[in-house]
Amino acid sequence: AQVLTGPALAAGIGFCTTLGAAFSFLAPLIRTEAEQRFHSPHAGPLVLAAFSLLCATLLWALRNRRADVSKQDAEIAG
Repeated sequence: AQVLTGPALAAGIGFCTTLGAAFSFLAPLIRTEAEQRFHSPHAGPLVLAAFSLLCATLLWALRNRRADVSKQDAEIAG
């Protein structure tokens, strides 16, 4: 089933593109800051990897929550 269509789909794509552009600008700054704070050239990529894993975990949790809410709505509707 399609979740978004028409203008909502365009807005969603635009939002994702904006986030991608913002974080492609911020990632080198975050990497450099981590390397300087931890005094290690490995810290930057590790911090970015940890942030990516955190985001993936949040998306997974939101998806599961949405499925649970849909099941509850179906039970209420009868």
